[in-house]
Amino acid sequence: MVDATYSIGWALCHFLQHYDNGKYRDGFNKWFQAELDKQSSPEVFEKIFGLDSDEKWQAFDLEFQNYLCVTLRKEGKKIVAKDPKFFEKYQKDFEAACEKKQ
Repeated sequence: MVDATYSIGWALCHFLQHYDNGKYRDGFNKWFQAELDKQSSPEVFEKIFGLDSDEKWQAFDLEFQNYLCVTLRKEGKKIVAKDPKFFEKYQKDFEAACEKKQ
């Protein structure tokens, strides 16, 4: 079973690289380098991505949640079409979470 933290971490990295034609890609590269240099922290993440207010965090979170529920859902459906049992364990929870966002 895949740990949820790993899955969300992977999804966040995917989002930061690919959302809106790479809107956050430069920031991701800076943040990733900070991680490699053991210089990362929540404050570093906030600074790199300009998340200096609750409103900016809410907007960022909404973009991420929509990316999960729209973009990655489409990709997941392509995988399921090839291997229907791939997401069997997670599909109900994922669909329920996405329904709450819409």
